[in-house]
Amino acid sequence: MRKHYFIIPFVLMGLFLTSLQADNSYDNTTKALNNSAEENVRASFRELLKAYTDGDSMAFFDNVSEDNFQQDYIGFDDAIREDFRMNSILNIDYVFNQMVPSGKNKYFLFVQWEKLYQNIKASQPQRKRGTSRFIFQKVNSNYKLIGMSGKILFGDARKEWKKDGHRRQSDTPRR
Repeated sequence: MRKHYFIIPFVLMGLFLTSLQADNSYDNTTKALNNSAEENVRASFRELLKAYTDGDSMAFFDNVSEDNFQQDYIGFDDAIREDFRMNSILNIDYVFNQMVPSGKNKYFLFVQWEKLYQNIKASQPQRKRGTSRFIFQKVNSNYKLIGMSGKILFGDARKEWKKDGHRRQSDTPRR
């Protein structure tokens, strides 16, 4: 009879921990259902990062507007493909610093990031940090990348992109 008294606290602890786990999954669902324009821009940025870290150029360019891109689109395409040939992206950590609306369907997204990658010419993984501004515009029903400035996160393996293509836009958000 005494053995059962020792089991009861463990059963109660198990039930308590199970209820805590249920609360966390509810919180995640609540965050995912936020469909504001700002959250859609953040989601587009996350999709860009996922495609970039996966080395998937088709998925990456699905999130870039070829028609509205404010810089050299062909140079950017070449730079991304060069990144995929030269580097394995191990991880990208980022923090959204600020989002500034510009007009009805355009947002400037300021991101601080740190990229860990392995270059085929280097023996050790390399780390790069920076702050960049990404411009997203609503195209049809999705927000697409149309420009960038600041430290280069995407396309830094190509020297021509670093010199010319990445800096051809205004560095101040227009309201």
